[in-house]
Amino acid sequence: FRVQIVSTRILEEVQEVQRQALLLFGDEGVYYEYKPPLYRIRVGNCPDRRSAGRLLQRSRALGFQHAWIVQSLIIVVPTE
Repeated sequence: FRVQIVSTRILEEVQEVQRQALLLFGDEGVYYEYKPPLYRIRVGNCPDRRSAGRLLQRSRALGFQHAWIVQSLIIVVPTE
């Protein structure tokens, strides 16, 4: 799961949000996606909905009021 923090048709808007997201969520993963006609920024690599819910709450607390959880393919790398 990931948290989508913006979805817009305006390239400049998504570029600004991406800069903000890299500062706020860089260590958690920030992903840019374009599927015409929308640009999207998603954050996180959450293995379950519960952890995505925590990231959603944090995202909203940081000002991304319209953020929501999206199901996404993530790759989990085992730690030793």
